[in-house]
Amino acid sequence: MPDSTTRYFNSSTNQNAPLSINLPPHLSNLTIRALIRFFPDSDDIDPYEYYISFLSAAIEIFKAAPSLCRITLEINVDLADADPDMFDDVDLSPLTALADSLGSSRRIDLHFNLDYTLTKLVSLLANYTGLAELMEQGVLVIHLNEDISSPFDTYI
Repeated sequence: MPDSTTRYFNSSTNQNAPLSINLPPHLSNLTIRALIRFFPDSDDIDPYEYYISFLSAAIEIFKAAPSLCRITLEINVDLADADPDMFDDVDLSPLTALADSLGSSRRIDLHFNLDYTLTKLVSLLANYTGLAELMEQGVLVIHLNEDISSPFDTYI
């Protein structure tokens, strides 16, 4: 029987600390919320280099549950009044771990809450090793600005 218990993993206190992940061994479906947040523009900060991303933590949770058949990764991008094109410079390389872990019997829905075009987002993701192949196979499905559970709830 699938476990429907809600668990919260908060890595925001120390980004470099390893996550302690204890998931049920036969978990088949999982939704993970991750945040990419830009900090407000100021004269002292280069906004292209000043953002925080929790994608790595989300991928670590994904890797801890090898029995998953379906995963939903909801990514809220908070641009803090920055130009949406700044997202082009965000490091999405943690997502390449999906290509190593996803088999044909698995599926991931990747939801982005972002002011961007779907064509541009898919093109950006296709630049990362293995992601284009997963999208072509229908294993990785990209969604943009659809209703995600609660975009401003708890994120890792």
